[in-house]
Parts: sequence; structure tokens; C-alpha cells
Amino acid sequence: MNKSLIIIVAVLIALALLGGVFLAYLFFQDSPENNKETKKTKASLEISEEKIEEETDDLIVSVRYPKTNNKKVNQEIDNLIESEIDNFKESIMNPIEELASGIYISYIVSLNSPTILSIIFDISIYPSGAAHPVSNTNILNYDLDKERRIDNKEIFTGNYLDVLSEICTERLIEKIEPDEFMINSIYSGAGPTEENYEHIALTENGIIVIFEQYQVAAYALGKQSIEILASEISDVLK
Repeated sequence: MNKSLIIIVAVLIALALLGGVFLAYLFFQDSPENNKETKKTKASLEISEEKIEEETDDLIVSVRYPKTNNKKVNQEIDNLIESEIDNFKESIMNPIEELASGIYISYIVSLNSPTILSIIFDISIYPSGAAHPVSNTNILNYDLDKERRIDNKEIFTGNYLDVLSEICTERLIEKIEPDEFMINSIYSGAGPTEENYEHIALTENGIIVIFEQYQVAAYALGKQSIEILASEISDVLK
């Protein structure tokens, strides 16, 4: 092989190596893992707070609720709040003079992820002349990708009620340290029925189960909530 041929072969090899390096560079530059412009992370919702304050001789409305940058979510929240207020106003009958009935709504955002929003609404109603207010819960679990509410049956699978009941019953007994009468309330109110597990909110690490006043404990103890990690119920989570 003459000297010229050797030089030509060497040049061709060098060009081939440079071409391979260049192609590899282009591949990794275009890869989503390495291209900041290509890799876009979906953001959580922006949440602010709105208020409704109304007061007359017979009626008090004091409401706090979240407002987001998502129109469909806002419509769901508005419908929920309007329904609670309308139901309250329709329920007012024969108010006692100089004693107003009131509705008070507050909320906690338990999960605000790029795909799921979960809000716990606490509704407290004070009927005119009542000894104490009546409290109830309304939870909005919303799928941001599918743009609709999430039903509990979409969260769980299998014998989930049995699993939740076993965990909640055990923790309620530890938490409340009930007497003989109250332990029966726990076994009944935390039993494996859909009605008992109507109020379930989602969190970053799992779920929160909320039991209404009187459901598992005396009124004086208020609502009861049990937090459960996803890892504890992985067998029944969809």
C-alpha cells in the first residue's frame, strides 16, 4: 500500500468517527431528557380565595371557597357552593325572631397536583334557635386530564371497603379510646359500607377518610378523620 492510499484511508476513518460523534451529539440534544424546551412539566393549578358574605335579620351566609385558573374546575366549585347555599335557604322554616340562621363554609385543598385536585369543604349550618350547629362534609375530587369529578369506585378496586374499615376501625379505637357504648358506634359507623366511606379525599401520599359528627363518636368529639398512606392500601388502589 503506497503512502497516498494510507493517507486517504486515514482521512476517511477520521471523517467517519467525526460523523458518528456529531450524530450522537444531535441525538442527545434532541432527547426530551436533555432538551429543556422539549421537556415541559404540567403545572398545578393556581388557587386563590373567594368569599361570600351576606347578613340579614334572619340569615347569615359566610363562605370561603377556592378559585382556580381552570374554568371547568371553577364551574364545579361554583355549582357545589350554590347548591349548599340554596339547600340551606330552602330548609329555613319558622325562624325564631331576632335569631338568624347561618351557613358557614370553609375548605382545605388536600391535593393540587398537575393531574388531580382534591378539596375538602366543611359546611356548618346553625338553624335558628338550635343548641349547636350541624356540620357536614362535601369533597371534590377532580381529574384534570379527563375534566370531570372522580367517583370513589374509580379510586379503588376489589374489597376496598373491608380494607378501609379494618384500618379505620383500629385507628379510631386507638384515637378515641371509647367506652363500651362508643365502641359500638365505631364498629357501626366505620363498618364496610359505601355510605360510611362517602367522604374520601386524596392527598399526595394517600387518602383521608372523614367521618361526620355522631358517625363514630359523640358530638363533642366532632368529626373524625383518618389518614391512610397509599402503600398501606396498594392492593385495592386502581
